Amino acid sequence: MDLFVEKEFIENFEIEYTPEKYSEIQKIIFDIFSKYARIKLFANASKDFIQESELLSRITDINTQSTFNVEFNKVFTSDYNPNPQKLVFTEKNHSWFSTLRNKGVLCFYYNTLESDIREFIEDTEIFIDLSDKENIPIDWKVFNYLNKIRGMILITDNYVLSDTYSQRIKDNLAQLLSKNLNKDNPYKIFFYNQI
Repeated sequence: MDLFVEKEFIENFEIEYTPEKYSEIQKIIFDIFSKYARIKLFANASKDFIQESELLSRITDINTQSTFNVEFNKVFTSDYNPNPQKLVFTEKNHSWFSTLRNKGVLCFYYNTLESDIREFIEDTEIFIDLSDKENIPIDWKVFNYLNKIRGMILITDNYVLSDTYSQRIKDNLAQLLSKNLNKDNPYKIFFYNQI
């Protein structure tokens, strides 16, 4: 995952975040920085600032690829073509947010961080109780939010990936994808089946 972070975002986050008292969203952000591996960090700060920052030093401790002194306004131009899995955290809303969001980049700025992430979770968190006969057959259109996603989709559900007598991939996975994906968007879809 590529993570673009403004120095000012980190400064504000570190002032408000305390391990003893944090919000659910602050914990999610903290976990991204401290637990996720294989992150490429791009920051508009110097290497010295990153070493002084508790949060950014955590990410550079577990990830080896970091780029410093990045000028976001020069990177995020209209012809910028992102790879899948990009997160941008900034102090303020920028004019290039809408362009990036249309290309599948998740962009957050500090003042609306909590509400934007909460809204993202609410829009993408779906639970279907298969023991309830009302839910069978599944109406695959409940995953309609997938048509807004560009880039990468990871599918790990054993039901969707099953091809047994009572569960057929043509009836579940094929239906899920055909009813929800935007045919004008490119996707990279990864399947992980735990048996």
